[in-house]
Amino acid sequence: MLLTAVLDTCVLWPNSKRDFLLSLAVEGFYRPIWSERILTELSVGLRRRDISRGLDPQVIDARLDRLLTNLRVNFDDSIVLGWEMLEGKYQLPDPRDEHVVAVAEIAQASVIVTENLKDFPKDKLPAGIAAQHPREFLLSAIRLKPILVGQAIIAMSDRSGRFGPKLSPYEYLEKMIRIFELEEVRSFLTSYLMGDFAN
Repeated sequence: MLLTAVLDTCVLWPNSKRDFLLSLAVEGFYRPIWSERILTELSVGLRRRDISRGLDPQVIDARLDRLLTNLRVNFDDSIVLGWEMLEGKYQLPDPRDEHVVAVAEIAQASVIVTENLKDFPKDKLPAGIAAQHPREFLLSAIRLKPILVGQAIIAMSDRSGRFGPKLSPYEYLEKMIRIFELEEVRSFLTSYLMGDFAN
C-alpha cells in the first residue's frame, strides 16, 4: 500500500525542497496530499515574499498561477475534501494547524511532513499519524527506496537550466545534501546513487 503524506505549507514554500519532495512522489515513493487551504496559504506566502523582493506583481501572479495549476494537474488526486468537520478537535498549540491534522485523518495519511514539529505534539495526533521533519522523511526514502531517490535526482537534473544553471545529477545530489543537511548519508548517496547514475 502506497504511503500517504500531508505536505504542510512550510515544506511546499522553498522551491528546491518542494521540487525534491514532489519528485519523490512522481517516482512513486508516496502519495502527497493537501487541502485548498494549504494551497491558498502557499500562494499568499509566496506572493508576499516576492512582493517584498520587489518583483513585478503581474510576473508573480503568472508564476503562482502556473505553480498552482501544475500542482492540481500533476497531482490531481491530492486535494482532500470534507476535513472541516474535524477542525478544532485536536487542541493543537496553534489552532491554525488543526486543518492539517484533519486532512491527514480524513485521508487516512500516516505522515504529516512539516518543519514545525513542535506544533504537532505526538499526544495530540490521532493514532497512526506521525509528524515528520522533511529531512527525516527523505532519510526514510533513502533507506527504503534508494533507487527512487536516484531517479528523482536525475529527473531534477534533467529539468534544471530553465531558471538557473544546468546541473549534473552529481551537482544536484550535492545541492540536496546541503539543503536537507544529509551529510551523514553522503558516502552512501555518492557511492550507491552515483553508481545508478552511471548505468
